[in-house]
Amino acid sequence: MSALRPLIFPFVSWFAPPLPIIFREPTLENEMKPNRYDPKVKKMILEAVKTTRSSGGKFADAFEAAKKAGYKGSSGGLYQMVYNSGGKKKRGRKKAAAKPVAEPSSMNSVAAEIAALVSKAVKAGLASAIAALESLK
Repeated sequence: MSALRPLIFPFVSWFAPPLPIIFREPTLENEMKPNRYDPKVKKMILEAVKTTRSSGGKFADAFEAAKKAGYKGSSGGLYQMVYNSGGKKKRGRKKAAAKPVAEPSSMNSVAAEIAALVSKAVKAGLASAIAALESLK
């Protein structure tokens, strides 16, 4: 650290006290450690919240009950703990229900109607021809 002072800051003698703050190396004391609860304590906290909320209490009441059970964080952290304790959640958008598909209104339906009219006319013509032939016998 002292080797860098003359190169980077030639006027360091004026600002000697602040430099250790600027160039502070990260240590475990400076970094945030994750706060993990013992499984038994966590279970007691979640049970306290669950019983308070199921009896009709507000979340503020549940937060106080959790503090008595050993919770040390904020109310937002407690909310996240309760929400994440519910098991695996599906993420992403919910899929919309499938709508029934209507028949295509393109040439297929027109062609089908024409085919139905032609077959009806052909059947009627064949029926009249058969009737005429039977009358000649």
